[in-house]
Amino acid sequence: MKTIGMILLLGLSIFILSSGVKKIEKEPCLTITPSELRLFVNQHTDPYTLPIIYTLNIPAGFIPSCARLIYKPYFQAIDHRLDLTPLVVSGRENLRQEKRLEALTVKQPEYPGAMHLMSEGDGMKIRLSETIPFEVWMTQAKLRADVILEACDRERHIEVLTLADGVIWFPQGPGPALVKYVKEETEVQKVVESSFFYPQGKYIFEKGYDSNARHMQKMMQWMDSLREDPGMELEKIVITGYCSPIGSLKYNQWLAEQRAFQMKQRFGGWWNLKPGLIEIQAVPVDWSVVRQIIVQDKKFPDRKAILQILTGNYTDNQRQLLLQKSPQYEYIRQSIFPELQKVTCRLFYKQKEEITKIAPL
Repeated sequence: MKTIGMILLLGLSIFILSSGVKKIEKEPCLTITPSELRLFVNQHTDPYTLPIIYTLNIPAGFIPSCARLIYKPYFQAIDHRLDLTPLVVSGRENLRQEKRLEALTVKQPEYPGAMHLMSEGDGMKIRLSETIPFEVWMTQAKLRADVILEACDRERHIEVLTLADGVIWFPQGPGPALVKYVKEETEVQKVVESSFFYPQGKYIFEKGYDSNARHMQKMMQWMDSLREDPGMELEKIVITGYCSPIGSLKYNQWLAEQRAFQMKQRFGGWWNLKPGLIEIQAVPVDWSVVRQIIVQDKKFPDRKAILQILTGNYTDNQRQLLLQKSPQYEYIRQSIFPELQKVTCRLFYKQKEEITKIAPL
């Protein structure tokens, strides 16, 4: 009996340990090396400069082939901000689609001056090095980075990394400068975004349609965090309704407004939000999105003729009539237009964070 008891106890222990291991597993995330970045002012240059050198670690499988990562570092203090050189890492399929779009349309660069790389499936270590002119306000700033992952399912995941807390600077003068580090609380502006899709002509939200259930679950998790975390404060929700170019422009404007209004009613009822906290907007048709989807669609027949219609000097009604007369219209109506029948919700909020200031003793 003792032997059987020991075996059962041992089995139970192994089960608990293995369960614990599963619980602490985390999804791959971005990290930097060194993990605690310390920035020193170079006082041997005139004017002073601030070298920023670190390695960005992207784990294997973090960027799918059809997605891309936008990494936007910046210094931010209470009343100052300085954007640094952005980085765009594209999956192989996403890069192919972007090059096709550039070849067929006149497109302004989204991130001027950015470093562009193609993702490597087994992970990447990217050395980032930049030297900027030093300014005194940087001693009270944080070095942050907006991490935007544009995923294959049209969703944009937005996170903010804090890389460094202020910079180290010893003002020169008669004798050593005696300073102390003082921690203060500040507020940082942030935003999260999600989209919900609708059948043609409908403006009532359907949870079971497309990927709506998953996106709504994420939106509710964000709202719960905003309500429960005393360090976070919701500033506003911007709800934008969109339509596909089916029917008159007047009807599409009404339908886009109804989609936004109905979603506003839903949010206000769920979380008992103040009426002025939610803003609604309506976009009857976004031709730039139509053009982008067509360029990225491998199966689209004779896209050059359609792109000439989309980029030509036409009114909305003229462009809509030309599309309806084209042999590709049925394909566009069934495969492209559903991408436009949506509501986009953006949550703008403030989050309290602690910064370190340098002050004289």
